[in-house]
Amino acid sequence: RARRLEHTRKQKYERRTRQEQSTDESQYQDLSPALYDYLFNLNMRLSLYDSFSDNFVMYILTGRVHPQNHTSQTLYANSCLGIGGSEKLRVQILNLNPCYDHWVIISNVPKTPNVLRGDYVVKLVDGKGLNIARVFNLLGFHDYLCISVLGGDVGKIISSKCREENIKTAEFWINDENRINTAIVYEYEKRMLMVNEPGPVMTPDEIERFIQYFDSLIEEKSTLVISGSAPRGFEAKHMSRIAQMAKKRGCRLMIDISGEWLRKLVKFEPEMVKV
Repeated sequence: RARRLEHTRKQKYERRTRQEQSTDESQYQDLSPALYDYLFNLNMRLSLYDSFSDNFVMYILTGRVHPQNHTSQTLYANSCLGIGGSEKLRVQILNLNPCYDHWVIISNVPKTPNVLRGDYVVKLVDGKGLNIARVFNLLGFHDYLCISVLGGDVGKIISSKCREENIKTAEFWINDENRINTAIVYEYEKRMLMVNEPGPVMTPDEIERFIQYFDSLIEEKSTLVISGSAPRGFEAKHMSRIAQMAKKRGCRLMIDISGEWLRKLVKFEPEMVKV
């Protein structure tokens, strides 16, 4: 991985200087090259440069996979979608288990073995659904709605940060609190450790109310993207109900999930599955 990062670093910096940077990237401008590499490669908010994420998003927008170049993707998406014209494509994104990420970067070998003191801290809201919405915004596509499950003080932070980034969301609030994930980046060793919390618990009543809430939002003949994990208590049978609602309304179904959820949802004949 270290060799691959080094091999691609020069290309990424050249690309970065050529492209107009969004305000979300401004926090990285003063970071060291090695640190920027970590954030550039590991931070899914910049998933425009991840080929699998690119292909998944571009297929949602155009029905095809196309080149991994920001300018080419934007032009291609605009021409296929008629952005700025009369053609409309509506996308709903399920964002059931968003999180608040803390990236603690350690630049040098700790002086005390059992005490880690960070040199930089990067904070961001995360989740596969939010990352898809970010790429949509980068491509100039805004006819989407990210349906988020939020709770507690962490949920309030996620809600606030989404507004700051102009991510279009519909929020369903629960009693339990959203998760905080922590990444320890050992810059001097070119490795990282990710600690993911399990996420909130949804009660049976909250799940039933969320399904009704979703039913009020889903549009006829739109595209539904099911991506990422879900709160504890939200099971494959509940997701099957959501997929069934969408299919009955003539929606295209795109999924980026695994395990039991994937086995349950393939029977609804999704148009695309990311594996």
